[in-house]
Amino acid sequence: KQLEQDKLAVEQTLKDQKNQRAALVAKEKERNRLLSKTRGEEAAYNKLIAQGKSEQQRLAAEQRAAIAARLAAAGVSGQAVAGDPNMGGYPRNLYNAPLDALIDPWGMYNRECVSYTAWKVYQKNGYMPYWGGVGHAYQWPGNADASGISRGTTPRVGSVGVMAAAPWGHVVWVESINSDGTINVSQFNEAVTGHYSERYNVNPATYYTYIYF
Repeated sequence: KQLEQDKLAVEQTLKDQKNQRAALVAKEKERNRLLSKTRGEEAAYNKLIAQGKSEQQRLAAEQRAAIAARLAAAGVSGQAVAGDPNMGGYPRNLYNAPLDALIDPWGMYNRECVSYTAWKVYQKNGYMPYWGGVGHAYQWPGNADASGISRGTTPRVGSVGVMAAAPWGHVVWVESINSDGTINVSQFNEAVTGHYSERYNVNPATYYTYIYF
């Protein structure tokens, strides 16, 4: 009788061990399945990121070409210059961060042309409308119209010049007007690199409208 009990105990132990091994195998299979799924999702995510970067680079190249073409069409030659080392007073916290890493108080991404001109409007008037979500340069004329801000084709000191340059457009700040009617402007991101620059003796027709904040 004792032998039978011992035999049953051994059989139960073997059965338990078999079940434990089966459970471990199932657990390992599930772990591998989840790991494979995670790697697959990570690969898909990385692919989307790469595609997004590629598209952004394509649009940036298109923007640079459009600005260059518009400048050439208006008879504007040469490169923009570094100009004011204080960058028109543009806030350092916005400039020191990478391009498009922050959103400024007016809803624009930092170091973009629109962020700079928004800052200049605020610096001049103590107020700049919040145009977040509709802040591309090409949207500024429509925003101005909707806000009751006048605009026209004649530049004024302290106005914002708007250039038609797909895909995003471009805006500049009119610093001064020369005796021959040309203008001197300050700006950010003309070369789509997020930096400040200035241009002098610019044909005012380079910009199709001026917003009189």
